[in-house]
Amino acid sequence: MSDDATPAKVRLTDGLGPLPEPDTHCFDDDVGRDVWSYSAEKMREYAMREISNELHRVADRLDEIARHRHSAARTCEASQALQYKTSADTLRIVADELRA
Repeated sequence: MSDDATPAKVRLTDGLGPLPEPDTHCFDDDVGRDVWSYSAEKMREYAMREISNELHRVADRLDEIARHRHSAARTCEASQALQYKTSADTLRIVADELRA
């Protein structure tokens, strides 16, 4: 895969943390040798951590939007700010549950 990332062509690891260390040793029939791999549990842990990180990133963005809207003079935008803040708080709760 090329390193020329564009909106239509994003590298597979964009925005993700590093992969964990492999934890499973096995014989790979395709290559005819012993290899290290990842257990399903290790990959689930990795996925949950990355999902949690992304939820926190989105929650931070919602907080930023809420702060901007709350400072607006219009009542409608202040109400929307509260909705964004509530959504951000909910996302953080879900993200922290995924990490547990």
